[in-house]
Order: sequence, then structure tokens, then C-alpha cells
Amino acid sequence: MSDERKPEERKPDPQEAERRLRQMLDAEARNQRAQMAMIQKGFYGCVGVVVFIFLVLLFFF
Repeated sequence: MSDERKPEERKPDPQEAERRLRQMLDAEARNQRAQMAMIQKGFYGCVGVVVFIFLVLLFFF
């Protein structure tokens, strides 16, 4: 006979699985919010540059 033991088959805890899922979703949401903030900052920066160029052209030409 083999002296090898089968690992205990334990059922995953539904609460633990839900907690881990919520942590993963929360981390993904944080990354998306950070990415959207960078995109928004870049967009408003570009709009500011365009407005500034327009004002310079308006006053000097």
C-alpha cells in the first residue's frame, strides 16, 4: 500500500470567495478611475492649450 495521503478536499468558503472577488473588482475599479483621471487631465490640458493659442492669435493678429 502506498503511504501517500490524499489532500483534504475542502469546500471553498462562499464568503471568502465573495470577499476575494470584491477585492479584485475594487482593485480593477481603482485602476479604471486612475486611468480616467489621467485621460481627463490630458483632455483638459489639450483644451487649455488650444484656447491659449486661440487667444494669442486673437490678440496679436
